[in-house]
Amino acid sequence: MIGLNASMPILLGICAVGVFTLAVLAALVGEVTPTVAVHAALGVGALPLIGSAMLHFVPVLTRSAGASPGLARLPFVLQGAGLLALFFVAGKGGLGVLHGAAVLAWGAAAALAGWLLRRAGKALGTPHPGWRWYLAALLCLLAGLAAIVAAYLWPQQYSALRAAHVRLNLFGFVGLTALGTLHVLLPTVFGAPDPRTAQRLRQDLGPAVGGVLALAGAAFMPTANGVVVGLAGVALLAACALRLAWAWGRAYGRRLGEDAVTLLLCVALAGWLLSLLCLGLDVSGAMSAGTRLPLVFVIAFMLPLVSGALSQLIPVWAHPGRLTPERLACRAQLTHAWPARALLHLGAAFAAATGAMAWAFALSGAALAVLLLALARAARAGLLSGARRLSA
Repeated sequence: MIGLNASMPILLGICAVGVFTLAVLAALVGEVTPTVAVHAALGVGALPLIGSAMLHFVPVLTRSAGASPGLARLPFVLQGAGLLALFFVAGKGGLGVLHGAAVLAWGAAAALAGWLLRRAGKALGTPHPGWRWYLAALLCLLAGLAAIVAAYLWPQQYSALRAAHVRLNLFGFVGLTALGTLHVLLPTVFGAPDPRTAQRLRQDLGPAVGGVLALAGAAFMPTANGVVVGLAGVALLAACALRLAWAWGRAYGRRLGEDAVTLLLCVALAGWLLSLLCLGLDVSGAMSAGTRLPLVFVIAFMLPLVSGALSQLIPVWAHPGRLTPERLACRAQLTHAWPARALLHLGAAFAAATGAMAWAFALSGAALAVLLLALARAARAGLLSGARRLSA
C-alpha cells in the first residue's frame, strides 16, 4: 500500500493529462459537445487529481500522519462519480445516474473534509494555514453538488441553482484549491520561501470565500441586486489573485519568466483573471458568457495550471527525498518545449475568451499533446519510478 500512496498522484496526474487531451480534441472534431468536454476534464480528470493532491499535501501542511489505506482510495471514488456524471451529461443516463454520482462524490468529499479536520487537530504545533483553503474548497464542492441535485428537484429554480453549482465548483472548489496551492508552490519551485506567504493565506481566505459565496448567492437575487453582489464577488477574487501576483513580482521579479514551471503558473494566474473578467461581463449583462464560462475557466486557467504543477510535482513524487540526477532528468523531460507550451496555453485562453472555440481547442490540444509525449518519454526512460512501483 505504500507503493499505492506514493504512486497514485503520478498515475492520476498522467490520467488527467490524457483525459484533458482527449476531451479538447474530441470537442475540436465535434465528437462531443463542449459541455461534455468540460465535465470530462473536471469530473474525470481534475476532481480525482485534486483529491489525491490533498491527500499528499495535507500531512505536510499539518505535520501529521498520512492517509489510511481506505482514504487513499477516495480519489478513485471521486473519479467514479465523475464518470457517472459524465454519462448523465452526455445523455446516457437518467436522474438516477446523476443522484448516484452526487452521492458518491458527496460521501468522498465529506470523508476527505473530516480527515482534513482530524489531521489539523492532531498537528504538531500550529498547522500551515494552507489547510484551511483546502477545507473551504471541499465545502464549496459539497455545496455545489447539493445545488445541482436540488436543481432537478425544484425545476422552477433550475437556472439559479445550476449557476450556483457552476460557480461553487469552478471558482470555489477548483479555484480555492488552486489559489491556496499557488501560494506555496511557486516559492518551492525557486527554493526561496516567501516569509509573507502564511500571513497572506490567513488574510486572503476570508475575502476569497466571501467572493465565492457572493457569486453563488447572486444567482438567486433580482437582477439589479445580483449584478452588484456578483461583481463584488468577482472583485474580491480578483483582488486575492492580484495580491498574489504582486507578491510574486516583488519577491522574484524577472526570474518568473526564466523557468518553465513558473512561466506556466504565471500563465495560469493570468487565465484566472481572464476567467473572472468573463464572469464579470456575464454578471453585468455586458456579454453573454454563461454557457462559455466553464470552457474559458478550464482552457485559460485549469489546463496551464495542471501542466505547470505536474511538471514540478511529478519529478518530486517519483523521486522523493534529496535532489538527485534522476529527478532533474525527469523535470527536464516534463518541461520540454516550455516556451511553446506557455504560448499555446496563452493563445488558447484568449481564443476561448473571444469565442473562437475551434482555435481554443486546437491550441490547448497541442500544448497538452506535448506534455503527454514528454510523460511518455519519461516513462520509457524509467524516470517515473513511482508509477513503475505500482505496476510491479
